[in-house]
Amino acid sequence: MQRLPTDGDDPRQGVLLGLAGLVAVAVLLGPMRTNLSPALPALLLVAAVVVAGGYGGPRVGGALGGTAAMIELFLFVSEQSPRATVVEVIESVVLVALFMAIGIGAGWLAQISESTELEVELASGDNAALSRRLVSVTVERAVLAEEAEDLAEREVHRTALLRSVSHDLRTPLSAIRAVATDLRDGVQYENAVRVDLLSTVCDEVERLDQMVANLLSMSRIEADRLHPQPQVIDLIEVVNERFRSLSPLFRSVRTRSSFAADLPLIEADFVMLQELLTNLLGNASRHAPADTEVWVVAERFVERDDGHRMMQIEVSDQGRGVADDFLPKLFEPFCRGEGSRSTGLGLAICKAMVEAHGGTIWTTRTFGGGATFCFTLPVFTDTGTEPDSETMVDAAPAEMPT
Repeated sequence: MQRLPTDGDDPRQGVLLGLAGLVAVAVLLGPMRTNLSPALPALLLVAAVVVAGGYGGPRVGGALGGTAAMIELFLFVSEQSPRATVVEVIESVVLVALFMAIGIGAGWLAQISESTELEVELASGDNAALSRRLVSVTVERAVLAEEAEDLAEREVHRTALLRSVSHDLRTPLSAIRAVATDLRDGVQYENAVRVDLLSTVCDEVERLDQMVANLLSMSRIEADRLHPQPQVIDLIEVVNERFRSLSPLFRSVRTRSSFAADLPLIEADFVMLQELLTNLLGNASRHAPADTEVWVVAERFVERDDGHRMMQIEVSDQGRGVADDFLPKLFEPFCRGEGSRSTGLGLAICKAMVEAHGGTIWTTRTFGGGATFCFTLPVFTDTGTEPDSETMVDAAPAEMPT
């Protein structure tokens, strides 16, 4: 709502300017009043009144308007008409009223204009505040939408996880139940068959154990609690230990490894490195045809942008490889190839663990056919002191199965 105008904050400026204008007109034109028309001084006096009202407000404008009218009447009009008639008196009164009205009107118009400008400034400030608020609300809505999308994606993953687990657990449990039931009922088997059945039970138990490990790792990843505890590790020893521990997976394939001469130590979380190699070697064993090879290679080094040296490790098989249309989603959770018996979590976990160490992971085609998974881990930077027994981690040495 528009507020009423008031007198200027400092009317003295209007008084001084108005009086200066009136005095100037009287001094400059007074001596020539006999030769001048009263209209010219009137116009100049009106201009001084308007200036006084504009700067001093309505009261100053009215007062200076009355003063200007008196100057016009007594200095310029009476000189030309010494005897005033009734009509001339009435004209004088109207002139005074008109001059005062002009001064008051000028003051009002000036202050209304000032009030309008102030309201425009306030409105502009309100619009700026509303614009900032609108931007803030838009950002908040975008954040909420992103969070809602993230929650929806997590819910989809959770549902897929439950379905995957409920489906994938049945197969190993069914095999274990069948063998355990036969043994409980005293079914007699030849020794070779009995050993084969018990081996199947061991394999399925190992598979269940890996499923549980992957589920726990995925829960840590989703809760943002995957924080490596770097240790100084001999990669050769860890690879040999994994080959030995996972030897049942490689009954129908051959395993080998190739390491650079004087291979340096690496800095990694020991438990994560074990799980990382377990997932990649298990994946290779599932896709490697019989009588082919699965191998681990660590012979190349790369540098990150920050200058830190990284060791490139490769796990390869001679299977069918990865289809081109499957590559973009290869490291996504619950992504499983055709005929796969895995939960679809292993490669997603590998990616999270490698990136948690500051490395990268990718896949290429094995020469001659198959898939090669490459990843990088930090090389131990020798500071001039030997690692102590609490920092150095070696896996138990083992012979690689062939």
